[in-house]
Amino acid sequence: MPALVGPLVGFAIGVLFAWAASEELARSHGTILGTRGLAIVVLFGFLVFGPFAGYFVTYATDWSFAYLLDGRRTPSALLLMLVLADIGSVPLGFAVGARRAQQRKIVTVLPWITVPLALVAIFVAVFARKLGVHGTFGQVSRGFGGATLSGSPVGHAILWLGACLVAGIAWTAQELRTSR
Repeated sequence: MPALVGPLVGFAIGVLFAWAASEELARSHGTILGTRGLAIVVLFGFLVFGPFAGYFVTYATDWSFAYLLDGRRTPSALLLMLVLADIGSVPLGFAVGARRAQQRKIVTVLPWITVPLALVAIFVAVFARKLGVHGTFGQVSRGFGGATLSGSPVGHAILWLGACLVAGIAWTAQELRTSR
């Protein structure tokens, strides 16, 4: 996943999880601290979304920045901060969506999901040509030496880790719907 849109995707996932946990949130009477739903969402952020986003930031740094920055010159502290922002964006989205999900009206929750995802779609559309290439910053900036994304290690990682992310979202949403 491109590093610059990871927090937006995580935020939208967190709001989706708030909608899935709306029954539990309605019983919590305002505060989400100490709820089972928040614990599940924090675990999802650390165990599923963080590694998903962190893989691309770590192993495909140039691609994850859409070849706007040279990964070799990017400080590792910045990369760590991006991964931590990805992890934290999921509980943040859950917290923002929780208040609206308690009302159990999809109209109040839907903009908090669609607007971040629309921004992600715009980013991907603008940088689609660069995101469709696998190579280094130097190769892409000079226009030669890069290969198509399909069949590359990054392309395989997108498919495999994307499938794991979708499965993790589905399982987590199901757990959040199950009230205990």
